[in-house]
Amino acid sequence: MIHVQTLRMTIPGVRPRRFLHISDAHIAYAYPDDPPEVIANSAHDTARWGTEGRTSNENFEDFLALARETKPDALVISGDLYDYYQPSSARYLLEKLGGLPVEYLFVYGNHEPAAPAANGLEGEVRKAVFDARLAGPAPEFWIKDYGDLLLIGLNDAYQQIPAAQLDRLEEQMARGIPIFLVMHIPLPFPNFLATTKIRQPNAPWDYNYFLLGCEKPNESTDRLYRLASAPDSPIAGILAGHVHFFGSDEYAPGKWQLTPAPGYGWDVRINWPENA
Repeated sequence: MIHVQTLRMTIPGVRPRRFLHISDAHIAYAYPDDPPEVIANSAHDTARWGTEGRTSNENFEDFLALARETKPDALVISGDLYDYYQPSSARYLLEKLGGLPVEYLFVYGNHEPAAPAANGLEGEVRKAVFDARLAGPAPEFWIKDYGDLLLIGLNDAYQQIPAAQLDRLEEQMARGIPIFLVMHIPLPFPNFLATTKIRQPNAPWDYNYFLLGCEKPNESTDRLYRLASAPDSPIAGILAGHVHFFGSDEYAPGKWQLTPAPGYGWDVRINWPENA
């Protein structure tokens, strides 16, 4: 059984909207006719990321069933959709995500760019599975424009934000429309930094690995931090992942950074009636 937490937000001027947010599904799928080593690797990895006796693949399918049932404005995926690349996982994701009755929006996690050179992810998965369904020509930066609200996807999978992405972000911020950022690695706002230190005390890597700009400090990441935290910023929230725990940080009044636990998710309701 998946766990979904609900957050209700009030953003003046935005009509009621609802987003399902998932991250770190870590899919490793194998079909019955796959080679034995592929089946064995899939069984190992899906059990590793599973919870409560269910594999990560089963949790993912539960979340897709929820999307089909509730029909949100979009299913937002904050990276690490697969655990490692293999053709069967690509085929599986194409079947499952391509068959959804709702739009999905995807950004890279650190597991996505790790594979292109060795496994052909660039050609087979990005173009066949993700790019055709994204709101822009490339997953490095995309915009979903609802008229009264923007969802903007950034690629921070390499532990930093390229300056060119921030130039484009500032162009959109100048429009004055509320913005939700979708990214994989969360920003190190003070409360979130403190929570990460508590929740990841024995991680294989230092806690800095889990927060943007801590492991690889750079001016572009500092610039994004300033853009998001400025008192007059139109950035209304951030949907991230990577840390592998349910996190909710009100980093400014009425503005939240959210992370799901692996394969679980947030039900974000903006100006949504309480009884709906």
